[in-house]
Order: sequence, then C-alpha cells, then structure tokens
Amino acid sequence: MHRIDFLICNYNTGSLIEKCINSILNLNNKELDINIYVYDNNSFDESLDYLQNINNKKIKILFDNLNLGYGKAINNLFNVSTADYIFILNPDTLIKFDSIQLIKLLSKDDSNTKIFGFKIHTPGQEVQQHLVFEPGLFWLFISILRKGYPVFLDIFYNFYFNLVKLLKDKQDSTFLSGCALLMNRNIFKSLNGFNEKYFLYFEDTELLLNAKKQGIILIETDLIIEHNSSFSVKKSNNKIKTEIYKSALIYFKSNFNSIKYFYGKILIVIASIICVCNPINIFSRKNSKYFLELLKVPFNV
Repeated sequence: MHRIDFLICNYNTGSLIEKCINSILNLNNKELDINIYVYDNNSFDESLDYLQNINNKKIKILFDNLNLGYGKAINNLFNVSTADYIFILNPDTLIKFDSIQLIKLLSKDDSNTKIFGFKIHTPGQEVQQHLVFEPGLFWLFISILRKGYPVFLDIFYNFYFNLVKLLKDKQDSTFLSGCALLMNRNIFKSLNGFNEKYFLYFEDTELLLNAKKQGIILIETDLIIEHNSSFSVKKSNNKIKTEIYKSALIYFKSNFNSIKYFYGKILIVIASIICVCNPINIFSRKNSKYFLELLKVPFNV
C-alpha cells in the first residue's frame, strides 16, 4: 500500500478548494492510503466556511489568524504529516487522473530520488505555460511588460517560452510547475522544506534548484492537473500581486551573484515606468496603481 499525504495551503479560493478536495477523494483505492492536510492562511471568503464544517477523518484542517505565506504554511503541514509520500497541491487545481495511474507512477520511484511534476491544463483544457527553465532577467523584464502591453507582448511571451524549450537541453532545464509536486517525504526533509523568506512564489523554484544540485531527478509526467491559475491572487491587493517580483529578487540575491540581483532591480524600475507610460494605463486608475506599487518593490528588498 502507498501512503500519500496531500498538503494544501488555502487562501480565499472560494468553492475551488471543495472541488480540489473532492478530486483527491476520488482517488480512493484499496492500494492507496490518502490523507489531506489543509492550512488556511486566514481566509475570509466561502472557503473558510467550507473548511470549518468538514467532518472527515481523512481531512485535517489547520487554521491561523495570520497569513503566514505559502511556504511556511506548507512546512507546517509537512511537520504534522506522516505518510511516505507528500503531494503538494494548490487549492485551485483539480486532479484529472485516476488512482491506477497514480499507483503506476509511484511504482516507478524505486530509488526514492525523484520529484514528479504534472502536465498543467487551464480550465479550458489548454496547456498552461510554466517555466521549464530557470527564470532569469529576460523573463523578469518581459513578464512585466506583457502586463502593461498585453495584446502585443502575449505573442512575444509565448514565442519566448517555445524558443527556450527548443534551445535548452530538456534534462538540464526542466523546472516543474509548483502547483502540483509529488515526492518522497525524505526528499522534502533533506531539502529543509520551503525557504520561508519567500512569502509567495519562488519557494518552489528554489526547492527544485537545490534538488537538482543534490542530484535529485525532476520528471514532468503525462498525468494532467487542471489549474485555475492564481485564483486567490487575482482577488488580492496590488501588494500581493507584485509579490512575485519581490520573490524573484530574493531568489536572485540568494542563489546568484549580486550583479544579477542589481540588474533585476533596475529592470523592474524600467519596465514599471514603461508600463505606467502606456496611455491605456495612464487613464486606468486600477492599472496605474498596480505599476506604481510594482515600482516600490526594488526599494523594499
């Protein structure tokens, strides 16, 4: 029998958390012993009501009156989990494979030295782009500009993803989507879990980088996860929405030389100013507020 603990950090995901949990429970199989651990980061929407009323011995809920951030919440869940395998899963996802496929996947982990990722699809069944390579300065710059000029730069951004996939050796460049990661618990423990200096984003990127340094194999399987990307972040304030760029700077500073960190700061300032100057954003209070908040990030890291 395979024992798996699903670790989920929830923050204002509405009805999506219930659907996510139900998709896990659908994996019920006599060869699987599945438990679900959820950490709620001080939600105030309908997801909190749902979690407070769960009555299932297979589901354990931890509540906090503060938002601890994603990485720290998952670490706390890991510390109370007990299974041989952990499955870190975002609450805005749905599992689209069955128990037989999962059992076959676990049977391939004979050496317990693999981290498994998944094919990520949007709710419209399109393949969701994610970084299969290590995010760098070019990604940082383009990802900001496409927010300020989405019609023009979405085309370029997609071309950028596809070009890098072609040019880079897949085995060397593979980075998995952090919305769904499956691994033996000893791997997560050996990597000291998620780095809690990240509030949101890049804690998974650093974990995978450290895993590769230790010779742990990263494998993107053909099993499908449906992801309603950044559902709770879209409803959050601008400070939360810009957290990805703060985390990117922390990542550069922690894992590379100071030059990359310094250039990252400069690029955020330049890209923010370019986006603020877009006439559409000038006359859109919502957009201009976002880019002005983003402009503060390099001065707060």
